[in-house]
Amino acid sequence: MRRQQINKSNKCYLPPPLKPGDLLRVITPSGTLREFEAFEQGVRIWRDRGYQIEYASHWDARCGYLAGTDSQRREALTEAWFDPECKGILCARGGYGSMRLLENWRWDTQINRQGSRDIASNFSTNPNPHSRGKPPV
Repeated sequence: MRRQQINKSNKCYLPPPLKPGDLLRVITPSGTLREFEAFEQGVRIWRDRGYQIEYASHWDARCGYLAGTDSQRREALTEAWFDPECKGILCARGGYGSMRLLENWRWDTQINRQGSRDIASNFSTNPNPHSRGKPPV
């Protein structure tokens, strides 16, 4: 599918729109979930709209106030980011823990190992790992 270029000088692209049947992966890149009922209601909205929802590895892990160790949360993001079947990443929570994922993130290693993902957008308080555009090569 052809992407629509919106800014020629910065090579910023709009992603193809999500469509029912697309696979979305839920990750917890920062704090642990505290309100499971509200979380499940949100997931149900996506399912009711026809999307396939998959929970990332370690999505319900705990390490202090965080949803698993930094490496577990980084692994879940990496798996979702580079999975060609995954069309969108849903972050269960935002917060400081997501910034910690960048500390040992190596775009060059990930790209060489798994290929590049071109589009990322951010609509939450998770400002870092998934708000970048195309990673540098």
